[in-house]
Amino acid sequence: MGWFSEHGSALNAALGAKRYMLVPITGAIVGSFGWVISRLAEASLESLIGVPSWAVGIFAGLLLATYWIFEYAVQLKRHLTPKLEASFNPESGGVSVTTLTERAPGTFAEPVKYVRLAVKTTSRKSVRECVAKLVRIEHRLESERTETLWDQDALPLTWSVTGGYETTVDDLTKRYVDVGRVLKNLGRFEILTVIPNRLAPGLKKTGTFLLTVVVTGDGVSSDAIIEIETDGTYDGFKARAV
Repeated sequence: MGWFSEHGSALNAALGAKRYMLVPITGAIVGSFGWVISRLAEASLESLIGVPSWAVGIFAGLLLATYWIFEYAVQLKRHLTPKLEASFNPESGGVSVTTLTERAPGTFAEPVKYVRLAVKTTSRKSVRECVAKLVRIEHRLESERTETLWDQDALPLTWSVTGGYETTVDDLTKRYVDVGRVLKNLGRFEILTVIPNRLAPGLKKTGTFLLTVVVTGDGVSSDAIIEIETDGTYDGFKARAV
């Protein structure tokens, strides 16, 4: 958001219904401008406006204080406006190595790598009703070309640890979205969402995939692209941010 847009929005919120008085006030100022010019050449400041010069100094100080308050209000509005930031860093929680335990007879623990998208708020206000969706899947071809495997219905993703499709991202906290995983015994990368039948064959390919994830909540959004490189093996799996 630009400086003028941001300050204009704050001014509009501060003035409320009083903004409708700006036009007649501006007209009165313009109408008196000619009178002021005609007297500038022969009148002192005190006789010009009918008040002592010290009163003019106080008035100027009040104007300056009003500007400082206005700037503070803009900064406060900026901090309290909901903002989201989605990011992927494989070295900081983006690729989580853990074990998958089956709760059944013959229980076993299997190494697994989870691909997780980090989400945080960059404002001083919690962002409610946050949902994450996979909106595009691409398969990278030669010469940097890509083949779009999916860009239709957004595919819902769940939040790590707590599960579920919706959560609140609080100030000074970070939440993660489970995007996919690689099991040690299978080696194939799996996307953790509902997989439409027509998409399933494309996901069995090896190579490089680009996953675009969008996170929305409280009327704001943020997106991130994760590049997945897989050769069909657990150790050969790689993930990076684009």
